[in-house]
Amino acid sequence: MAFSFHPGFSFIALLMLAACSVEPSGADFTGSVDFHGMSMGTSWTVRVATGISSRQEKWIVTAIIEEELDRVDRIFSTWRSDSEVSRFNRRADGGSYAVSDELAELFELARSIRDASGGAYDISVSPLYQLWGFGPGGDFEKADLSPALPVPDPSSIKSALELVGMDRLQLRRSGSQAFLQCRDGKTALDFSSVAKGYAVDRIAVAFKEYGLDDFLIEIGGEIRAVGNQPGREDGWLVGIQSPSGAPGDLVRTVVLRDEAVASSGTYYQKWTGEDGHEYSHIIDPRTGKPVDHATLAVSVLHEQASVADAWATALLCLGAEAGMGVAKQHGIKAIFIDRVDGISTSLP
Repeated sequence: MAFSFHPGFSFIALLMLAACSVEPSGADFTGSVDFHGMSMGTSWTVRVATGISSRQEKWIVTAIIEEELDRVDRIFSTWRSDSEVSRFNRRADGGSYAVSDELAELFELARSIRDASGGAYDISVSPLYQLWGFGPGGDFEKADLSPALPVPDPSSIKSALELVGMDRLQLRRSGSQAFLQCRDGKTALDFSSVAKGYAVDRIAVAFKEYGLDDFLIEIGGEIRAVGNQPGREDGWLVGIQSPSGAPGDLVRTVVLRDEAVASSGTYYQKWTGEDGHEYSHIIDPRTGKPVDHATLAVSVLHEQASVADAWATALLCLGAEAGMGVAKQHGIKAIFIDRVDGISTSLP
């Protein structure tokens, strides 16, 4: 089915932190407990509706959140030199490298979505991120200081593309240990398109094990809602906010219960090149260039935030025209927001 709304996007849980730029919309959160912080280079918010009644329980919940966030960051961060993925990317040559179960799990998820999307998603795009200035210390960090930045030349793009491809790596297991077999030492991994969603999932699992039944977790815009928000019996109300930034300017609201939503947009991180064009951080691993089509953003609803996170990037890379077909083929609930045509949805 298709809907028409104003173009623009970001997923925001209604009545969350001021940083989310959402005004109250009539929902009542009396009795819930909020937790806020920073991790993985972004902000996070957790709202627990029931199950916390003492200062000790608040301390335990805070410890659960921080422990899960720290573990995921220590594995997947490309911005800290001591993370597992950073150490893996620094290897000098090919060979077989022992990896954690978490890294192996997300590698397998990423490979399945790469295959399902026809190569539009690939976590080995790190050389391209670096080339286009979106890695640590890259030109994107200087975008506020320069009106125009140099654009990579075709030969540089071609050289970087030769280092991209998950088929250059093979995951194997021996007993309880997972190993990544590398063709050479030049392929590097970047889990930034899935790690925040994975952290959301890990916190949700830990909360359930602790005995919490009603909560909402948001990390950098990736959301998972379990149970009900106060005053509702059908889940949590989540809004899709226009990039205009105007408080309350929502293009759509959805109700989530035991479901996650993740989003990816081309307008969030970008810089202007010396040629006058704007270049987004969403890199197409098939072409080696930032995506350049009418689709501004994609949001995906799924039981797991990690799956929604990765699929949102894959479908944004494909764009609405091709992405709608892929989403329907694989039973993915997706919302596409186009610069021209407004918003389209695929709801199997």
